[in-house]
Amino acid sequence: MERWRWLADDLGRRHVRVNIAGFWLGLVEDGRPVHEMPVVVGRDEWETPVFSSRITHVVFNPRWTVPAAIAQEDLLPKLRKEPDYLAKHGIRVYASWAHDAEPVDPTSLDWNAIGDDVTRLRFVQDPGPENPLGRIKFELPNVFDVYLHDTPSQPLFQRPIRMYSHGCVRVGDADALAAWLFGDMPEWNAQRRAEILASFETKTVRLRTPVAVHVLYLTAWADADGVHFRRDFYGRDEPLRLAMHRRDDGRTPAALAASDGHGTP
Repeated sequence: MERWRWLADDLGRRHVRVNIAGFWLGLVEDGRPVHEMPVVVGRDEWETPVFSSRITHVVFNPRWTVPAAIAQEDLLPKLRKEPDYLAKHGIRVYASWAHDAEPVDPTSLDWNAIGDDVTRLRFVQDPGPENPLGRIKFELPNVFDVYLHDTPSQPLFQRPIRMYSHGCVRVGDADALAAWLFGDMPEWNAQRRAEILASFETKTVRLRTPVAVHVLYLTAWADADGVHFRRDFYGRDEPLRLAMHRRDDGRTPAALAASDGHGTP
C-alpha cells in the first residue's frame, strides 16, 4: 500500500504496468486489465529500477549498442577466451563513442592487455536472431537507460523466477505489446509489422499517442483473482518497513522495544 501511495492518482487511461517482483507485464485500459504477459527482469547485481515514464517509440529490428559496464564486465572476459566472439555474433567495434567514430579491426586489439580501456570502445551488434534485444525494442525516456524489449531467449519465460537481465525488462510477447501500442495507428497492422521484421531493416516508429508505463516493485497485490504475495527478491521490503515505523528521534521499532516504555533506553 505504501508503494501504491507513491504513484500518481491518474496512471493513464491506457498504460503499461510492470511488476518486477511478480515477473509480469499488464496492459490496462480504463482501469481494467486487458492482457498480461511474463517478463524477465534484472538479476541481483543489475536490479531493475522503479520508475514511471512513457513509451514514445517502437524500434523494429533494433541494433544493440553495448553499455560500457557490460562491455567491461561481461563482454571482455568472453573476448579473452574466444577472440573471434565478435565476428561470430555480428558485433562491430568503433574507436570511440563519437557519432563519427571510425570502425576498428578487432583482430588488431590485444584483449588481454586492454583492461579498462575497453570502455572507450563502442560495440554495436547488428539486427539478427542473436541480438539480445530480439526483434522489437520499446523506448521510454528515463535516467536509468532502461527500456522494454524482445529477446531471443524465449525459454526463460517458462521459469518461475526470471531474474536474468542487466536491468532492462524483456517482454514475453513483444508483437502483442506492439499491436496494442499501435491501437490508434491502424497502418501498422500485423501484415506491415511482419514485413518490416522479415526485412531485418531497422525501423523506428514514433507513437502517435505516447503510452504511460509504470515499472513497480510489488511483493503483495490484489486483483480479481484474490490477494497475491511474492518473495522480496531485491530485499527492499525490510528497509521500507523500518522507514515507515521510524520515530522522529530516528530509532527503529527494535530499539524502542529495548527501552523502558517511556522512550528511555
